[in-house]
Amino acid sequence: MLEQRLYLSELFDIYGPLLTDKQQKCLSMHLLEDFSMSEIGEELAVSRQAVYDILHRSEQIMAAYEEKLGLAKRLRLQQQELRSEERRVGKECRS
Repeated sequence: MLEQRLYLSELFDIYGPLLTDKQQKCLSMHLLEDFSMSEIGEELAVSRQAVYDILHRSEQIMAAYEEKLGLAKRLRLQQQELRSEERRVGKECRS
């Protein structure tokens, strides 16, 4: 559950601007502000079911972007390479 939430947050950081304003608002409230679906529904004046549908559809859209573009995967690989290089340089500096 936590891993899924972190993964969705990562996708939202990358692909969020490609979503509609309503999708962005729902995901932001859900992922970043930890609102429940009922609270989001009240805030946006829609039903809890509508919020669920928006969140689910947004997740599908972002997953499709990731499948086609692979930006999140590429970013993770670059971060791993950077950390590895930082460790290597740190060891050389201490020697």
